[in-house]
Amino acid sequence: MKKNAFTTIELIVSFSLTTVIALLMFQMIISLKNIYVKVGVKTSLLTKQSLISRTINRDLDDKTVTSLTSCGDSCIEIGYTDGTVKQLKIDKENNIISYGDDSFKISDSAYFGEESLTITAFYSIEGISYNAILNIKIPIYHQLYEGEDYGLNFVYQYNYSDANLDEVDF
Repeated sequence: MKKNAFTTIELIVSFSLTTVIALLMFQMIISLKNIYVKVGVKTSLLTKQSLISRTINRDLDDKTVTSLTSCGDSCIEIGYTDGTVKQLKIDKENNIISYGDDSFKISDSAYFGEESLTITAFYSIEGISYNAILNIKIPIYHQLYEGEDYGLNFVYQYNYSDANLDEVDF
């Protein structure tokens, strides 16, 4: 009589292959999930960066800066020729950056680096209408992307003699 059954060795081999395939599929799913999370975080950081930059750059492009004043830790007041004064403030404890009436919260797993404000004036160049540069740098980092800066960097050219932009603590 002929038996059509599996031998023990055939069963062990088939279970082993099934286990290996299942483990590979599981590892692939975990890797795809990690990539999905990292891309989502990066998209969020870049979106916030774009929104904040657009808001501040709109004022820097449309108005002329007349003064900079320190208003505390991680805070400066920017005065414009139309009489408006807006605060640029960083709340590192709550991960919030504010400019005027607008506030933006960054991810809780992101953090601010050391912000800086520099003014470079080119006194020796005569006849140039914009002979100074204001640079505001606010680095933003994330735990998943160590070393990569998703922060803000504003560069504003102006006439040094027309504005009272002295170095202030930021």
